[in-house]
Amino acid sequence: MQPIPYLMFQGQCRQAMDTYADLLNGRVTSALPATEAKDMYIDHGDTMYVPPDRAEWLAHCEMTYEEGVLMGADDLTGATEPGGGFWVRAAFSSLDRAGSVFDRFERECCFILIRGFAPNAWTEGFGMLTDRYGVHWMITAPWNKD
Repeated sequence: MQPIPYLMFQGQCRQAMDTYADLLNGRVTSALPATEAKDMYIDHGDTMYVPPDRAEWLAHCEMTYEEGVLMGADDLTGATEPGGGFWVRAAFSSLDRAGSVFDRFERECCFILIRGFAPNAWTEGFGMLTDRYGVHWMITAPWNKD
């Protein structure tokens, strides 16, 4: 089983997933508006209420890229805190690809740079940052075989 990160947002899911698709050379493969997902949330009677200011929020979104899949949604329940205590680890097949992705994240989407992309004990390239959506990322090149 390969776990798939499922990211929760407060109204920025569509924008975030489009950003990630651009940064990772991927594409959004599905985007379900909250107004069309009446069976996904605790409802009030026969219909789910979506406040008018959240009509454009997404109940589900999927983005695929060469190395994996990201999924996400806007949290209509309000139960999820941004960043929520986890990190998305994105591992790439080459040092060049990992470095390129990290550079783009740092230039175009970084809110807090935690560790610049550099060699460490297990790989020639590893970096950590928090993006403007509050998602924590670990970008890594292949592990050394030594």
